[in-house]
Amino acid sequence: MKIDIYLLVSYFLCLTSAVLVDEAFGSREAVNYLYGGDLKNFHLLKDNILVVTNSNDQLLGIDVVNDDAIAWKIQLSGLKNSKLVATESRLFVYGSSSEAVQVDSHGNLEIIELGSVPKKIYGTKNGALIIDSESNLKYFDNDNVVPVQSDVSFVRVDQVLGHTYAIINDKKMIKLSKTGQVLFSIDLAVGSIKEFRAGIILTENDQIFKFNEHDRAFKRIENDSFKNLVIIDGNSLYSTLSEALQLIRIKDKVATLVDVIKVKPNSKAELFSTPLHEFIGITNGNIKDFYDLTDFIETKDAKSIKHFVFKSAEDFPYNFVTVEGSQLSLLSINTKLFGELFSLSDGLKVKNIAPKYHQYSSKKDKYLIIDEPESELAKNEYELILHESESNFILTNWVHRVVRHLSELGKFVTSLDYKNLFGQSDESIKFVKLVVFYDEDHHKLVSVQSNDFDIAWELPIAKGGEFITLEQTGDEEVTALFKSLVVKVDSRNGTVIDQKPNDGGYTNIFKVQDALALENKHGITLVGNLSQSAFFRRAVNNDELVGYVISPGSTKSVQTWSFKFDGPILSWANIPADSTTSSLGLPLADKSVLYKYLNPNTISALTLKDGVLKFYLIDGVTGNLLYTQAHNSAETIDPKSVSLVMDDNWIIYSYFTTQPRLEQRINVIDLFDAEYSSTAHKSSINIARISTKSFVYPERILKLQSTKSVYGITLKSIIALTELGNLIEIPKFILNSRRPENDANRANYANDFNMVPYDPIIAKTNFQVLNHKYQLKNNGEILIKPTAFESTSVICFFNSENQYCGLIQPSNSFDLLSQGFDKVKLLITIAILLVGFIVSKPFVFNKKLNAQWLDRK
Repeated sequence: MKIDIYLLVSYFLCLTSAVLVDEAFGSREAVNYLYGGDLKNFHLLKDNILVVTNSNDQLLGIDVVNDDAIAWKIQLSGLKNSKLVATESRLFVYGSSSEAVQVDSHGNLEIIELGSVPKKIYGTKNGALIIDSESNLKYFDNDNVVPVQSDVSFVRVDQVLGHTYAIINDKKMIKLSKTGQVLFSIDLAVGSIKEFRAGIILTENDQIFKFNEHDRAFKRIENDSFKNLVIIDGNSLYSTLSEALQLIRIKDKVATLVDVIKVKPNSKAELFSTPLHEFIGITNGNIKDFYDLTDFIETKDAKSIKHFVFKSAEDFPYNFVTVEGSQLSLLSINTKLFGELFSLSDGLKVKNIAPKYHQYSSKKDKYLIIDEPESELAKNEYELILHESESNFILTNWVHRVVRHLSELGKFVTSLDYKNLFGQSDESIKFVKLVVFYDEDHHKLVSVQSNDFDIAWELPIAKGGEFITLEQTGDEEVTALFKSLVVKVDSRNGTVIDQKPNDGGYTNIFKVQDALALENKHGITLVGNLSQSAFFRRAVNNDELVGYVISPGSTKSVQTWSFKFDGPILSWANIPADSTTSSLGLPLADKSVLYKYLNPNTISALTLKDGVLKFYLIDGVTGNLLYTQAHNSAETIDPKSVSLVMDDNWIIYSYFTTQPRLEQRINVIDLFDAEYSSTAHKSSINIARISTKSFVYPERILKLQSTKSVYGITLKSIIALTELGNLIEIPKFILNSRRPENDANRANYANDFNMVPYDPIIAKTNFQVLNHKYQLKNNGEILIKPTAFESTSVICFFNSENQYCGLIQPSNSFDLLSQGFDKVKLLITIAILLVGFIVSKPFVFNKKLNAQWLDRK
């Protein structure tokens, strides 16, 4: 009875920590959209959308208050040489073409046909004024482009009470309707104009002229005292002096001093306007004095001016007045989108502004995905267990084990979240991978966590010269190769283990057994010892493959073979070193076995000469040609579209044809040894059987990759990166060269998993798209790493614009609980059964005892 109760209680406790898919990985997928280079041309539109340009000819809309998240991104050709004009709600982009682009805060784009090249665009509340290369002034009202006047060199635009006024060539002012019709015009003779705003003209010698709508004329305002004037509104101005700022009101056609604000020398004064508010900001380093003039404009009383002092972390170059929620705020930000948000109602800091994710990337698209190293706590626990097993005293081992178990139980009980006991744990178990790469712009070796893109560690390396490559060269070691430096780094914390000069001119690094291999133009040099011979191959001269071998006890490679192709190599590959295979063959319907050709040293290569694509299969140990095939010479193939992947006993390559038709092809080659009726099998050197098929996919493919798992039990899938930036999962059983040409019989269905008749067209469905929630740029590196669960691997896609990570389960989550698993009901059921077992146990015992008594009647 005690044993039964113990087993039930143990099972009950185990189920409380059963792993759900979402609990095991936190989020099934996440993306980090990068800004993409230096950010310029900062403009804040409504809804707190900060519009900037980057070095990739892209226009970015960034929700700057909410984690600097990219709301939209638009690729515009020639954006670096274009001009930008912003209004409150939209942005105009124009350059050397006869078209202009209008973008609103939601990223909606509209092409404006101007009919001629624009020389200057001025944004208005309802549209834009445009001066073209032929000096014609036009008005755009969001629907039509209306001609206004010819022979226009420049204009000054003013928006007053929803009306648009424009001073043309500083000689004439016109008033425009919402549709661009000229309502009236007046001639001007006011001298050299410095500023036109709020119905006031300010000249270079600080003469003031105020517009009278009734008389349709500008009246001179007397000003003999104030210089360096700036217009605030239709009745207020300010004057900047070396150590003071003078507030001025227009009263009875005279400029009158109202108040004096003292400022520190070398301070910068700036006017901030909104439809309902006016502010003057005075900046001196990281100190900002803000004066709210809104009440002053209404009351004309200087005492109504509100004064706030903001002390920011740094002297932020960009400052905007915006609305966050219902609160008027000051946004201060730098070119890296770090900043602060201050309240303009009480002067307090609302929040810090910072990008949610890092902005590191590799220009060379050299990314490495590795397992997250074990924590020091876990390593100490393993060492403690090993120490217990090394002791020869049974009693001592038992005491140590009991103490350790009691300690672990205490930690479990104290850390248990009783509120979430029957729900998801706040600290869910996560199988995190690390993506390691070198950022050339920041000169840092960076490690990023795959689940949330948090920085695991970063290591500055600025004196290594040009970055070449990096590789995992130990369980907890990454080696980065630079033109003048070789650096070994601890992948746990990013500390340098060892570094030395790259005096051998090495161009590649990789791990061979437990040794580090360095490659240069002369061959391969080993750092360490080998227990058995290791074979290598590399491409040279763009049309030749060379094989090398390093024998045990040697540190230098020896060339063993060379294979010269008749055309340039487009792509070549071999079976990855971490590839695992769980099955040696395919059991057939007649109880025989079709054995796979499993030779880890085979090399696949694709060449293109005179328009003919050729495939080669070569033995990597001997250099012998095992198989070759040539494609139809009538097909015109795009060389940049060729991609190749091989694993297990198969090779898959893709290419795009432009003649005789536009078509994306996928070719599959499966290799087999022979078919035997017994289970005894010996791997042969020659391939006994080769099966091929060709498929057509409806979208252009740029790259291919194969999925991986810990034990190779999970079905294989092919991951294809398409031209539209989609990661497509195509199961290998779809790309099966043994699919029958005609209707499949019963034996065909029994021979292969999910066998269906051959159809050359692979239909695209939304279920194939892995990144269905996120849009990705179509260049980068596909990274796949198995997790501790056989069913599930982590897939990442990194480039300089977006970084995506998610989970892939080609055979579904057979070793993980699904999201629909009702944990609470199961626990309640087990609890009821446990209570029922305990309550019924005495009755069962009495019944058995009574059955032993003899009835003597």
